[in-house]
Amino acid sequence: EEYVWLRNVRKENEHLRGRVNDLEQRLADYKEAYVENLRLRRLLDFKNTIQSQAIPAQVVLHDLTGWFQTLIVDKGFSDQIGPDMAVVNDEGVVGRILDVSDRYSRVLLITDPGSSVDAIIQRNRVRGILSGKDSNGCILKYVRGNVDVQVGDLIITSGKDGIFAKGLRLGIVQGIFKDPVDLFQKIEVKPLVRLSALEEVLIIKRDAPVPSSLMESR
Repeated sequence: EEYVWLRNVRKENEHLRGRVNDLEQRLADYKEAYVENLRLRRLLDFKNTIQSQAIPAQVVLHDLTGWFQTLIVDKGFSDQIGPDMAVVNDEGVVGRILDVSDRYSRVLLITDPGSSVDAIIQRNRVRGILSGKDSNGCILKYVRGNVDVQVGDLIITSGKDGIFAKGLRLGIVQGIFKDPVDLFQKIEVKPLVRLSALEEVLIIKRDAPVPSSLMESR
């Protein structure tokens, strides 16, 4: 009788363990759906600020460890996407369209060493060129050593490179290094967009109005 009882208990435990695993998976699915819903709602609200001038796209491939800092998105020529269109999300600038095929496009991230964005320091309007350093950050170049730059300064687009509209948020100054023999100071910038966690982006068409949520505060 004890043997039969233990066998029944074991079967019941296995059944309950299966139920628990099923419920835990359902809970994980619900949480993922909830997070995705919040993320897509933010993107939709943001898109509504620029109406039909922006095209939403899904990130289908991250390539952040090779020679280039790039993403592949699921929009291309068939969606009226072209090279050098600005790519953003609700946090700030992601990069620009590099290559385009019929259904897909490759995005050059602002952290790629080949990326160059004409930028200004919001606080004092000093101009420089934001270039990629590595997957974790960028460098603001060509700012003279005698210019006042502070950790925490917001870097925004100047609108003078013909790709990005003026006032889009790029990143925050997180390090300043001055060399007495160098004309320019080295300014390290942390991008505002979490590039490694991107799942959706917006591609802004040419001459689209700049969304207020990405603009500098005035």
